[in-house]
Amino acid sequence: MIKGNKLAGKAQEIIGNLLKPLPITPNEMTVASVLIAFIGLYFFMNTDYWMAIGLYALALLVDGLDGAVARAKCMASAKGAFLDGVADRFVEFIILLGLMAVALPTIAFPSNYWVMGMLFLGTGMTSFIRAYAEYTEAITMEAAQKMNGLFERAERALFILIIIGLIAIGDFGNAAVFLMAGTILALITVMQRFLAVIS
Repeated sequence: MIKGNKLAGKAQEIIGNLLKPLPITPNEMTVASVLIAFIGLYFFMNTDYWMAIGLYALALLVDGLDGAVARAKCMASAKGAFLDGVADRFVEFIILLGLMAVALPTIAFPSNYWVMGMLFLGTGMTSFIRAYAEYTEAITMEAAQKMNGLFERAERALFILIIIGLIAIGDFGNAAVFLMAGTILALITVMQRFLAVIS
């Protein structure tokens, strides 16, 4: 989740070593992050937004640390990385799914359109472009791994938590603005990655 930042990477390494003694495998942590997000969705749908935020933040944290625990326990594997990537998409989808049920103000388009845009562009296309460019050998694996953008998963997760926080305090107008801004930033990131591949 925060691969590109050296300080965050060092923090993950330290936390991975601290969590190493726990009797849980990295893959179990990955699956747990999805289950925690589902529980968060339950609270979100029942308008307990603060509990939902706490659970969503926990799901994102667990999801962000499973790789660090895998490295600390010497259990890193290609299948584990695959599972983690799939779980990432599910966690983000589950969190955004709840926003479909909230009647946010219309800004140019109904709010559900912006949620769909965030799902398609942020959750789907940013990962797809990297994976498909590598699959088609349009770029090398090394280049694909280094491919970054303006609105990576960590930034999207923060935006989504801010949106839910604004909903929790009843500030639906600013929540809609953040949702629209997040979708536009996701589009910019998709364009950055697309241009990086074809240039």
